[in-house]
Amino acid sequence: MFAINNFFLLTFSFLFSAALHASPPKEALLIANGKYSHFAGLAHPSPDAAKLSAALEQLGFRVRVVRDGNREQMIDAIAEFERGLRNTDAIAFFHYGGHGVQVDGKNYLLPADADIPDERRVATRAVALDEVMTAMDAAAARASIIVIDACRDNPLPAGSGRNLARGLSVVGMKPKNSIVIYAAEAGSKALDGLFTPILAVALQQKGRTIDQVMKIVRSEVYAKSSGQQTPGEYNQLFEELILGELAGVDLTPETAFAAKPAGTPYAAPTSASLTTDDMVLVEGGTLPDESDLAGKSVQSFYIGRTEVTWLEWKKVKNWAADNGYDIGNVGEGSGNVHPVQNVNWYDCVKWCNARSELAGLTPVYQVKGKVYRSGEYGDMGSGVVMPISSANGYRLPSQTEWEWAARGGVESRGYKYSGSDDLNAVAWYSLNSSGAEVELGSRVSKNLFGGGTFPVAQKGRNELDLRDMSGNVWEWCWDSNGPNRHVRGGSWNFHANYCTVAYRYDSHSPDARNYYIGFRLARNLN
Repeated sequence: MFAINNFFLLTFSFLFSAALHASPPKEALLIANGKYSHFAGLAHPSPDAAKLSAALEQLGFRVRVVRDGNREQMIDAIAEFERGLRNTDAIAFFHYGGHGVQVDGKNYLLPADADIPDERRVATRAVALDEVMTAMDAAAARASIIVIDACRDNPLPAGSGRNLARGLSVVGMKPKNSIVIYAAEAGSKALDGLFTPILAVALQQKGRTIDQVMKIVRSEVYAKSSGQQTPGEYNQLFEELILGELAGVDLTPETAFAAKPAGTPYAAPTSASLTTDDMVLVEGGTLPDESDLAGKSVQSFYIGRTEVTWLEWKKVKNWAADNGYDIGNVGEGSGNVHPVQNVNWYDCVKWCNARSELAGLTPVYQVKGKVYRSGEYGDMGSGVVMPISSANGYRLPSQTEWEWAARGGVESRGYKYSGSDDLNAVAWYSLNSSGAEVELGSRVSKNLFGGGTFPVAQKGRNELDLRDMSGNVWEWCWDSNGPNRHVRGGSWNFHANYCTVAYRYDSHSPDARNYYIGFRLARNLN
């Protein structure tokens, strides 16, 4: 399969300045290809580059824009940018807007004059994205941020090749200390002209880290695309980066780069944002030797950034009741943005199917060849309820997938808990949950049990920007151990040793409901 998309590439490279009290220099190269000689023209790259250029200049960047460049001009501009960055202690920004293509898992940028009749000519007539990554790495930048906006249909002639795939692939070569941001999740398309203007505006919010900027961008892109597009991220930054200083603050290298990630103020999700498909792409891999599941591998998949909330549960459950599901009046929550509790394994599996149908996706779970909508089967579990491996709907993660994601996947730094060796930094558990509150209509009161769940995403993230994979509530997984089902991650009323990424709890019957168990969604890439 072959798919071409316009994409937008951003790269920030950072070097500490020897002059510790001077603002770090900032350099930007923007390449905008819209007037194609052999493919359909693109209206947005040039005006998008203008908006982005203006935003960067306000942040103190010196910007160079190359419009409608041929292959030689693009390669020369990238090489010149690399040379100009060396030994400058600069923050660097690289952006590409135009057509792009994925061939055999590699991404290419298409020059404006490119004549490419089939996939065999792509490597010699386009510019490999790896060339950009190699150049930025060779520039010895302190850190890099790469944002890829893939958003157009394939302009090549039909039948031009068999080794092409939808959207863009995960970038293989990444500069040290980098973050790769996709305007749309890897393997999917983005809407034309949506992502870049939103990014340009968000970048101008001074005093924010790049992580905080991208939270704003993710939310707006999802809302304005009516749920069709969600940006994805692969964060390997060792420090937080602040691009623009607040009024009266001198943005020295010490303040531009923080040795420890700065805390992100928690903002409770609104009702609208809770309907988003806030999923994170997890690149496949193999669990390490220290895991009880050592040597087990997983393919790349998506997993929910947070646990399913009480509000999300209620919305889907209400729809399901009118569409042939018998989920019933089950589930509880201490508040709309708290994780759902008191749901059993069967409740969650049926809810996943309902969530899939509501979103126009193919339900994963079947009973005797039909979509699983009703009934429970005691300890029989997967002996009756069977998954369709090719379905693109929502599902429970396997425990191998769950642990791989909790450890941070390919970005793992080997933490004991999900995101830290300090459990208090990333989890609500028995020793810090006594301040839990319960929403009672318009009132908020202390939990009568003295502890309880907390709103999702209040604690720190792991390497993949996943939240609460340690603590808050245990999370159902698909797997069985005899008649029982696995739950992972610990919860607000369990001690620290249960919250490690390695701990496996397999003593729960699939039809049992408990006030300390919820779940998190997963999805296949297809």
